[in-house]
Formats: sequence, structure tokens, C-alpha cells
Amino acid sequence: MAYRVRYGAEEDVDRFPARLSMCMRLKGIDARELSDLTGQTLRCVRQWTTGARLPGAISLKRLSGVLGVPIDWLLGASALEVASGIDSLYELAALSDDRRSRTASTAMEREVDSCDGYQG
Repeated sequence: MAYRVRYGAEEDVDRFPARLSMCMRLKGIDARELSDLTGQTLRCVRQWTTGARLPGAISLKRLSGVLGVPIDWLLGASALEVASGIDSLYELAALSDDRRSRTASTAMEREVDSCDGYQG
């Protein structure tokens, strides 16, 4: 019985072993080298490539970095889903920048107001 962690729809997660194997092939990395690069045992990497188990969050982050692909894509998301996720991140960043800008502006206004009464 395969060990499964629910990251998304099961049919999406089932793509992980094939995508991992494809990335390894394209990068010219074998299981032993991937185990060295990720800090995982060879047995663990082999279990990932056969679908016997899925990596945890930290291992997924390492795999993503080593292979140069987004974690979401490794876990079965389509390129369109990954792109829409990136668009959402840009939107969040823009909102965050806007809030920071307003907060900084408000803080500067308070400081100017407090300096108006200064008689040095």
C-alpha cells in the first residue's frame, strides 16, 4: 500500500513520480545524485520515483530548487495553474506594497505633525 499525503486531487499527485523522473532525466541526475543534492537517502528518492511515497514540504522545496521547477508543477498542477498562482502572488505583492506605502506615508505625516510643535 502506497503512502499518500493529500496535496491536491489524487490524480494530480499521481503525476509526481513521472514528473520527478522526467526532470531527473532531463537534468542528467540519477537517484544517487539526487539523494546527495537533497540530503535524503537513496531509498527515499527511489520511493519518490516509484510513487511509494511523497516527499515532505522541506524535501519538495529542495527538489524544486535542484530541478528548477515549481513545487506545484511537481505535484501535478498544469502550467496554467502554476502561472495563475504566480499572477496571484504578484497581485498580493502589489497589495502589500500599496499597504506599506500608505503606512509609511501615514507614519511620515505623524512625524511631521509632531515636529510642527517643536521649538528647538
